Amino acid sequence: PTALAILLAGPQVWVPSLTSATVSLVLLVALAVLTGTQAGRRRGAFFLLAVVPLLYLVSSGTYFVQWYSLLGEVPAFLLLGAATLLAARSVGSAKPLTNALAAGLCAGFAINSKLLALVGALAIGGLFAWQLLRTRSSGALLSGLVYTAGLLTPPIVFELYRYSVLGGEAYVEWLRGMRDFTNTYVPGPAGSAAVRMGNRIESLLDTTGLSAGLILLPVATINAWMARRESTDTVFVASVMCLVAGLTYVIWWLLMSNGWPRYAFIGIGLTVLAAAFALSCVKERRTAAMLVPLMLLAVFPWRSPSQSVEPIRYALANGFTENERVTSLRAVADFMNNGSGRSSVVMGTWWAPLAEIEYVSQRPRKTVGYNRLHTAGPDLPGTLLLISPKWDAMAGPEKDPEYLKMVEVCKTRALVAPPYELRRCVFAKVDQ
Repeated sequence: PTALAILLAGPQVWVPSLTSATVSLVLLVALAVLTGTQAGRRRGAFFLLAVVPLLYLVSSGTYFVQWYSLLGEVPAFLLLGAATLLAARSVGSAKPLTNALAAGLCAGFAINSKLLALVGALAIGGLFAWQLLRTRSSGALLSGLVYTAGLLTPPIVFELYRYSVLGGEAYVEWLRGMRDFTNTYVPGPAGSAAVRMGNRIESLLDTTGLSAGLILLPVATINAWMARRESTDTVFVASVMCLVAGLTYVIWWLLMSNGWPRYAFIGIGLTVLAAAFALSCVKERRTAAMLVPLMLLAVFPWRSPSQSVEPIRYALANGFTENERVTSLRAVADFMNNGSGRSSVVMGTWWAPLAEIEYVSQRPRKTVGYNRLHTAGPDLPGTLLLISPKWDAMAGPEKDPEYLKMVEVCKTRALVAPPYELRRCVFAKVDQ
């Protein structure tokens, strides 16, 4: 959807986020409709009324993510939630293979949305297999194979498309870059697992404003299971699958990931969906009314309560006006799309500002890290060094002799538009 929107509207700064928000809203409504088909329209509406404030509270305190981010975590966990509903409906239904295929496709598209969703997709697949074996379904093996085929289809098709666009050499180069990036997910040897988990929990809570009371959300979900109505077993099973998959993902994030706080949101989102599904199963309205406040209190950003209204305050104060950063990015785009900037290669220390340059360019542009300049060719004319202090600080290039050497030969300022600065490089001064 985002690629189509960019094709139609061009590389505008509002396209990625608007597309992501639109897809997420559509998926939320689709989940409510699916819930309503199993538990009744009123329960589907109740699911929507419960899940929206819960999702808002767990995400409202999160730091602002760069404008071009597709925020794949949100569509990913919503698609995984749809996969749990369809997988649960597949067991014992009149059309088990159709539902199993749809569940697998939802999980596959979730992986396309965010590769890290693979952890949740595998957990859901394992729970689906266990559910099939527990109920002794006659077509258990075939349903499992159909789910697996659906799961693999979207990623394989996308990789074939990527290969056709990039070509063999560029695709191999991309795989190498992906390998290097994936290696950052392997936890370092320093510190025990307990220390690593503690540090990551602290980082998550500081980043989102959430408190340790978040652990009450699964507790409230389990209490809702105990009060469920028998006529909504499918939604109950989906709630169980969401909670187990969500907790599995969180454990992976704590022990095996690189600890980036935003990456935990897939697991948190799945636990929120589990809670909302559970509420739609509750038999007594009074019980549901008691559980809703408990869930809202559990996910409230107690560490920074003001953060819960910051998105609303920001929207009211700024609306859709461009901030200084977007204005500066437009200046960079004008420079890169005209004159000598049209054929320039851009170097940088961090991938984020380089991605911004690629996005706003009207033609395909070569952007490389300063430590991988050999892939661009040091003899190319018009090469520029991109300096963005905020992002550069994350990479810490000032300790790298190679970067310091680049700064020495890239002294002429071509454009200054804070927080961006472009400098021209003269590679004749670089020792080859």
